[in-house]
Amino acid sequence: MVAGGIGGKLSVDTILILGFSSVVADAISMGVGDALSTKSENEYILAERDREAWEFKNNPEGEIEEMVDLYVQKGCEREDAQIIVEKMAKYKEFFINVMMAEELELQVPDEDDNPWIDGGVTFLSFVFFGTIPLLAFAVLYGLNLSLSDQFLISCVLTGLALFGLGVVKSKFTKKHWTWAGMEVFSLGSCVAALAYLVGWFIETAILGGSVVEAACAMNNTAT
Repeated sequence: MVAGGIGGKLSVDTILILGFSSVVADAISMGVGDALSTKSENEYILAERDREAWEFKNNPEGEIEEMVDLYVQKGCEREDAQIIVEKMAKYKEFFINVMMAEELELQVPDEDDNPWIDGGVTFLSFVFFGTIPLLAFAVLYGLNLSLSDQFLISCVLTGLALFGLGVVKSKFTKKHWTWAGMEVFSLGSCVAALAYLVGWFIETAILGGSVVEAACAMNNTAT
């Protein structure tokens, strides 16, 4: 948003208004979308588990045979697979969860799994990282800094945040922290550059500078 606004030669006031409203709206959308998506997925998995439980209750021999065939396909000897599956089948809940994972490749959610907590984390994360590019304009609003200086500070803050996000990501992957940081930083920089070019193209080629001219005219009228 910030890069596109600068490319489009918008004023600081416009960038702040559009920026913060866009961050909040996008964060709500992403958070609610994440929660509803997880909720729907969990409901589907639990419905499949209920179906597997019904099949095991009404036809345990058939379900055991399915699991034996599955283990044989994975390389077990049929005799060994028969022993393994029959041992597991003694424990109904455990066996049903194993069937879900092995047969349907679905992970049964925990009883205390709350999709809205995941949505809330997504919302807060989006707000936190989304406001970083706007900090230079919001915090330094009262100072007589040029738009280019504020944009430069915004780029530095955003770059540091992106690199830091990559470093945190490296803790959960096997990538070196410098490479992971540079990867996220590079991707974020490319997206910002593209947004800047789109804003510049729309303002210059399509609007022909009319937005800036209108803003200047309003300022002259007000003074």
